[in-house]
Amino acid sequence: MTAWETRNRQLVRHLLGGRSNVFLLTNGSGRILVDTGRRNRWPDLQNRLARAGVDRLDALVLTHAHFDHAENAGRVRARYGAKVVIHETEAGFLERGDAPLPAGTVLPTRVLMGGLRRLVQPRFRYDGCPADVVVRDRLDLAPWGFGGYLLHTPGHCRGAMSVVLESEIALVGDAMVNAGPWSVFPPFADDVAQLLESWKRLLETGCRIFLPGHGAVIERALLERRCEERRRRVSTP
Repeated sequence: MTAWETRNRQLVRHLLGGRSNVFLLTNGSGRILVDTGRRNRWPDLQNRLARAGVDRLDALVLTHAHFDHAENAGRVRARYGAKVVIHETEAGFLERGDAPLPAGTVLPTRVLMGGLRRLVQPRFRYDGCPADVVVRDRLDLAPWGFGGYLLHTPGHCRGAMSVVLESEIALVGDAMVNAGPWSVFPPFADDVAQLLESWKRLLETGCRIFLPGHGAVIERALLERRCEERRRRVSTP
């Protein structure tokens, strides 16, 4: 189980990978799960939590309400007693279990989502879950014993959030990816300009690594390069 540690020994464990990443934050006493993966990974998620010695969770932080991040939210809440935390604009989608699919950002995904988004949307509904805590722009994690905060980082969707730990590690959901032909820039996002502003905001946290919802770790230097490339693209006539 891959893990990253901050200078104050807050630990981030990579519980599940594959289709979607799920992370466990621990600090000796507090335990926060970040995202849940698909419903077919529920047995795996329970097994990984058991291997980590977890039978209770303080909170479940959802970076957003899309099916591949939130499908098991109700199960986690019921099984582990977790308070479900999500951005206020995503809370209704989570409760209905029906979050709008994002638009495509590159030619193949633009074509795919432009023609099929309405048709396939019903296939990605899931059992809804109420939110216990809703976030606006920022929420301190101190009540759960962590040095860090939740930060609104829209672009992929209006209510996307990231988890920032001690200005060292950020868990960024779908604000970035590191898988396949895409490196940092995600193939799906509702508002690219807003997304790029969120990249800047994440760089301003001072974090050295960024853990996306899909794919491998992203180093700060790579994100800085991608930001500069996008800036040049916009400024070039």
